[in-house]
Amino acid sequence: VGALAGTMLGRRLPERQLGRAFAVVVTALAVFLLVDVLVLGGPPGG
Repeated sequence: VGALAGTMLGRRLPERQLGRAFAVVVTALAVFLLVDVLVLGGPPGG
């Protein structure tokens, strides 16, 4: 379902806007992982 929605959305948005949105998602994920490792002690051990 997510891939289908992404394909439909990708056809409607300009390429430049899609690039910026992707950059925001990647940056947010990187910040989350950095905070997880530095502040929270990393991922939980299995």
